[in-house]
Amino acid sequence: MAKKTKKKIKSVPSLVPTALSATDSVIITLKCLGRVFKAEGATLEDALKKIKISGGTRALSVLTVIQGERKRVKILPANITNQLFGYVSNTAKIIGLKYIKQIFP
Repeated sequence: MAKKTKKKIKSVPSLVPTALSATDSVIITLKCLGRVFKAEGATLEDALKKIKISGGTRALSVLTVIQGERKRVKILPANITNQLFGYVSNTAKIIGLKYIKQIFP
């Protein structure tokens, strides 16, 4: 009787991004009204909280997030920029943060 050989299956790289290791940090760049703000943190939320803008922020802004190998750029509406970085209540900040977490999963 002939011996059957098993076919070796080649591993296919996953298209799903792997989880970030503990050493990876999040780098955020915010461009608003001609000014550039940069912050770095362990998570997206930590990095966002480190950006302090004085004098109000009712304007469009461009938010760049770099996590490991991924770089994403989004334009934030004026109301979200104000909720995150302006002088508003904690509830408004939580709502703005929820919006950011949705567009930067």
